Amino acid sequence: MSKLTIQCRLVACEDTRRWVWEMMVGSYAPLIATTLEQVSQHKDFPQWMLAGELPAQVVKRLLDSAKTSYSGLPARWYASAQRQVQEIYKGWLKRRRQLQHKLQGQQTWLRVLQPDAELAQNADLSLPELQQRAQALLAGDTVTNWYQAYQECQDVVQRSVFAYLLKHRLTVPNEPEDTDKLKRKRRRAEIRIERLETQLAGRSPQGRDLTGYRYATALNEGEQCYWEDDADFLAWQAEILSCPDSVPPPVEYATNTDMTWHRDEQGRLAVTFNGLGKHKFKIACDQRQLHWFERFYQDQELFKAQKGQRSQALFTLRSGELLWKPGNRSG
Repeated sequence: MSKLTIQCRLVACEDTRRWVWEMMVGSYAPLIATTLEQVSQHKDFPQWMLAGELPAQVVKRLLDSAKTSYSGLPARWYASAQRQVQEIYKGWLKRRRQLQHKLQGQQTWLRVLQPDAELAQNADLSLPELQQRAQALLAGDTVTNWYQAYQECQDVVQRSVFAYLLKHRLTVPNEPEDTDKLKRKRRRAEIRIERLETQLAGRSPQGRDLTGYRYATALNEGEQCYWEDDADFLAWQAEILSCPDSVPPPVEYATNTDMTWHRDEQGRLAVTFNGLGKHKFKIACDQRQLHWFERFYQDQELFKAQKGQRSQALFTLRSGELLWKPGNRSG
């Protein structure tokens, strides 16, 4: 089934806009930021990083405990906050797995990049004997994945032969090894490993800094010019180079029943959201998108007329997001 995302501007009176803004900035965004921080401080967080997955019930429990501090939000917004936290950590953990995989690959490559003489010594062979074994292995042509074969090999002699062939791109060179070139290769691999380790040591996800508090704190810390290690300095540098966020995170409405469509006396379309009372938002969109919103309204009216005979699963609209975007003060 194909999916299509469309956007429109919602027009509402100033009181409605201010009310929604204050709810999203004053409670919704801090709720997400607090939960993100609590997840990273959980005693089982290292295990979740190793597993690469964040249990949904943990996020729900943390949000339930935070409801007393951020009361007054619609129930749908709490559910949206849970999805936001889970999606943020899902992306972050996926990125960590990718970095960890790259790091392991570079560490393996660095072990491969040993001088030919050392590889022969590790195998208790002379260099000509090592080359002969490498040539015989190439002639046999029984290996499909040389890198995997090297990692899985437990025999010291065979492992050295695999390393020799990987280092020389599956050839047995006749010329003496260029040690300076090998040193440069090793140094490049070491630099990549250092960078990957720094990225893996980076901070866990944080909520949007709408007030600029973290930015101001980083400025004050910079006056002390003291960091315990490189990781602390890089975390401070990332914060100081970033700009405070200008808009809160979006509110997700996961089902089509969370939105009710209306038509005013002039025939213009409007929508109300579950949990936001009677606050209406008029639809302002391009003519090319208008037929979609007409379809949303028609689906709803047809469902009402044929109640019990038509499923809401057949609605064109599946889900929606309520979000702010920086504007040019045009309305």
